[in-house]
Amino acid sequence: MENKKQLLEKHFRPITICFIGLIIISLLLPSISFGKSILWKSEHNGHTLYLMGSIHVLKQNNYPLAPAMEIAYRDSDVVAFEVDIAESESVATQQLFLQHGMFHNGQTLQDNISKKTFQNLQQYLTTIQLNPSLFNSMKPPLCAMTITIMEMQRLGFDAQYGLDRYFNRKARNEGKKTDALETIEFQVKLFFDQSPSQQELFLKQTLTEMKELKSIMQKMEIAWVTGNTIHLSSLLLESFTNFPEFYEQLLLQRNRNWIPKIKQLHAQNRSSLIIIGAAHLVGKGSVIELLTNQGYKLEQL
Repeated sequence: MENKKQLLEKHFRPITICFIGLIIISLLLPSISFGKSILWKSEHNGHTLYLMGSIHVLKQNNYPLAPAMEIAYRDSDVVAFEVDIAESESVATQQLFLQHGMFHNGQTLQDNISKKTFQNLQQYLTTIQLNPSLFNSMKPPLCAMTITIMEMQRLGFDAQYGLDRYFNRKARNEGKKTDALETIEFQVKLFFDQSPSQQELFLKQTLTEMKELKSIMQKMEIAWVTGNTIHLSSLLLESFTNFPEFYEQLLLQRNRNWIPKIKQLHAQNRSSLIIIGAAHLVGKGSVIELLTNQGYKLEQL
C-alpha cells in the first residue's frame, strides 16, 4: 500500500499547474490526421509570430506532430511557454505545490468540504482501490489535481510527452532561446487562493468529469485535430459553466496579461513561437481575438 509521500512522488510530478485546470479542455488529442491545426501565423511589421495551442499530455505514439507545428518551431528564433518548463520540474516547485496544497495545523480535507462531497470522494477512491486516508491532508484543488493526473496515467497519457515538454527539450538540445509568460508561483496561487466554496466546487466537478472522461476525450480529439475552433470553444464554455469567476481568472485575465509580453517578444525577434494552452486561443476574449483587435492579421495554419 502506498503511503502519502510515495503517492505524491509517483503521481504528482512537478508539472505546470494550469495543465490540471485545463485538463478537460486542451488535452488527449492525438495527431492522427490534420486539416488545419490549433496554430496561427501573423506577419506584422516585418516580423513573424506563431501562436500554437498546447496539448499538455500525450502518448508517445502521438508523434510525429503535424508538419506545420514543426515548421513553426524551426522557423522561430525564440520559443515562449506559459512558464519556465525547467522551473516547473524542479524540487522547489514541488515544495511550492505542497506548501500551498496541504492542510496544516491539524486541519483535514474532511473538515473543509461537505459530508456529501467527502463521501463521493471516498467512494471514488475505493472504486480505484486507493486508501482515502492518503488524501485527507490535501486541500480540494490538490486532491482534484492528483486524481486527474492518476486517471490520465491510468489511461496511458503522460505529461512527459506533452507538447510543451517536447518543444522545450528540442529548444534546449538545439540551443534555441526560450522565454516564459508568467511564473509558477502565480499559477499555483490561481488555484489555492480560491475561496473554500470554489475549491470544493473544483473537486466536485473533477469527480463528475472522471466518469465522463472517455467521452470528453473523443469530442476534444475531433475538435483539436480538425482545427475546429468553434466546437473547441463551445466545449470549453460547457466545462466552465459552474466556474464563471474562475473562467475569468484562469483564462480571460491571463490572456489580457500576456498580450504585452507576446507583442514584446514579437517585436524583438525575427520570428517567435508562443506555445500556450489551446483554451487560450479560442472563443471570445482569446489571445487570437485580442491581437486581432490590435491590428494583427492572423492566419490559422
